[in-house]
Amino acid sequence: MASRALYVVIDRLGKTEVFLTYGHSWGGLLIPQDLFWGYDFIRPRIESLPAIEGAMKANWVEGAAVLDIPRKVLALWGGDETLADTVLRNVYRMWTSLSWEGWNVYWARLGYYDIVRYLRWPVESFTDVDENGRFDEGRPLPSRFFRGFSSSELHSHERGISLLTVRWDENRQEEYILDQKISEVLSAGRYLLVPLNSARPLQSAPARGAYPGGCAYLDVPRQSIEFWGGDSFLESRDRSHYIQRCWSDWKVKEQHNGLFRHAQLTGRPWQDYLPTEDITLQRLYDLLMTPGVLDFEDSRTGPVLGRSDRIEWIDRMRKRWDSTENAYEESLANPNFLPLDIAEDTRA
Repeated sequence: MASRALYVVIDRLGKTEVFLTYGHSWGGLLIPQDLFWGYDFIRPRIESLPAIEGAMKANWVEGAAVLDIPRKVLALWGGDETLADTVLRNVYRMWTSLSWEGWNVYWARLGYYDIVRYLRWPVESFTDVDENGRFDEGRPLPSRFFRGFSSSELHSHERGISLLTVRWDENRQEEYILDQKISEVLSAGRYLLVPLNSARPLQSAPARGAYPGGCAYLDVPRQSIEFWGGDSFLESRDRSHYIQRCWSDWKVKEQHNGLFRHAQLTGRPWQDYLPTEDITLQRLYDLLMTPGVLDFEDSRTGPVLGRSDRIEWIDRMRKRWDSTENAYEESLANPNFLPLDIAEDTRA
């Protein structure tokens, strides 16, 4: 199965902006590995790919990158681990900003939708959104939505795929580790609170960074919910309007910074939920040591990056990282999503 990527290079010829589009059938899941190595390495490789006319529709794109040369903006979306893991994604983005010195590096939170909007292409033509920017609005809800849960189903385990924290009142806040995705749990609506109140909460500290099904914070007195979906490809789709249907009298918000934001809501240190810096940097190292599809050699690109070249580059970035005060926490706290109005502001 292909993993298609779209690459767009914006350049300026005199006063005219030129949009050059290229594609690769297998580059979508390798966007992070490919785009890390800086402008001088990447641009000739992208321009050596087959050019395509315009853009691809959303269901044909698994990753995308924009090199906006006049504004020195790099916008990214794609990968595999970087879509599902906000910690790795945030650290990767900060390292990439170090590698692309002098450039602003942004992550496209809403995926291809944000990429298309940045390029000022008609979103209705290329993405599955309605006029309000909602995905799949006219389609039936997933089968698990609106399903009720019994207290036995919500029985908390030491291991699970999602994390739920409930503030029952001023003196009671409990955590539950569940076997269902957080969007499935929340689809039960406020009726969830009845079996949940009888379920056994977690008795020990939660496992760090092990919740691919997402997390949610329910504040019962304030009747508010803030959740992170956790899904890899669906993480870039706003599902708060789905959940809002199930909690009609509550305020529902989808957050996009995973367990770091969850820790802020619960009042616990983020270190209680997230992996250590050493573990995350080792995962980043393994990611960057994996060759991408753009690491090829021809008359325009120059030589490929060998193993020793990659290690040397990574070591240089590590020195810059180590010289930055509180670099790990800063990267977690500031995901640096692609601003919705950046293109309009800079092209006015």
